[in-house]
Amino acid sequence: MKSIFTIAVIILSLLTFPKICLSETDSSPGFSMMPTTPEGQQRREKFKKNFLQRLRKDSNTLTPFQLKEIEDLYQVANIRPRTPEAKQNLLQIISTPDWEDANRTGCAFLYLATNFTEGEEMEVYLKTAIQSYSDCWYGDGVQVGAYGRYLLGKYYWGTGRKEEAVTLFNELKDTYPDSIGHCGELLVDKIPK
Repeated sequence: MKSIFTIAVIILSLLTFPKICLSETDSSPGFSMMPTTPEGQQRREKFKKNFLQRLRKDSNTLTPFQLKEIEDLYQVANIRPRTPEAKQNLLQIISTPDWEDANRTGCAFLYLATNFTEGEEMEVYLKTAIQSYSDCWYGDGVQVGAYGRYLLGKYYWGTGRKEEAVTLFNELKDTYPDSIGHCGELLVDKIPK
């Protein structure tokens, strides 16, 4: 029964794998809707298996009810982004002790960082995602550790902390050279010059 439910949760998660994506913009904070290129879609498909493997790992430590509860809370942020309810749900995910090792907890840290915080608070969320959740994956193939490094590096770069940014960008190039953003774009190609 547990494995059937886990498969159902996975299928539900994959239904939110659109041909459009959210991409951070250079001109304003936050994200905008962008079409996914065929190459980007191929990259997303390639990494989707990592998301599925990570969910299977969660099914070894969490009950089917817990998996469904986490996913239900998380999906509110996808359905109603940047709302107080979304923020409240994400905060519940990251503050529930039984869920501290869950895949979606890592995703929630990044989601909070990029949509509900800025400055030093955002930095704290990104550092936590990098340090504790690098092995977590979004359903579209984005790895939390890689994307967190990219976002924190971009933040450091924009605030004049170039040396710290370069360190993170070098980690990204060396450890995660094939990592992608939500549109399937290679993160190493987006590193500021």
